[in-house]
Amino acid sequence: MKFIIKLFPEITIKSQSVRLRFIKILTGNIRNVLKHYDETLAVVRHWDNIEVRAKDENQRLAIRDALTRIPGIHHILEVEDVPFTDMHDIFEKALVQYRDQLEGKTFCVRVKRRGKHDFSSIDVERYVGGGLNQHIESARVKLTNPEVTVHLEVEDDRLLLIKGRYEGIGRFPDRHPGRCAVAHFRWFRLRCFQLYVDASRLPRALLLL
Repeated sequence: MKFIIKLFPEITIKSQSVRLRFIKILTGNIRNVLKHYDETLAVVRHWDNIEVRAKDENQRLAIRDALTRIPGIHHILEVEDVPFTDMHDIFEKALVQYRDQLEGKTFCVRVKRRGKHDFSSIDVERYVGGGLNQHIESARVKLTNPEVTVHLEVEDDRLLLIKGRYEGIGRFPDRHPGRCAVAHFRWFRLRCFQLYVDASRLPRALLLL
């Protein structure tokens, strides 16, 4: 299984050194939380996202849920990473992945592309969208406010089929896993101490406070 972690937007507007520092912190935090679910899990940081790969399919839901609780993450994409040969191959893979979701629905196709290709993102959107519209009789293309948006990412010779998007809690990543708690009791001095908390085990509502 593979997840693409999209960064909290405020991280992406920082200077290069600060951005890299936040990405490094977030990568470490993700690795520390997820190692409890799959010791063979791989966490790889990139300039604009963090990639998580795991082998234990039984831990899919637990890993996905844990990621939604880690500060610094804007959203999580659950993807299927497959090779492709040309635009028609992209269409055929998209048809298999999204046919059931598009039955009786309006839809559009949105593509992000990185690398050198003999086609543009718009070319893929038109080709795949037209093919899906032709092969799924009950589906209808609607570019504005469709019921379903088919998200595809093309990177070099790899195709990412987006299987689901899940919102994170945002915020900047924590430098330490703990939090600073402040207590002031009458005549006692203001004190600060570290509380070490496994964020993956806290209720999501509490993390949003």
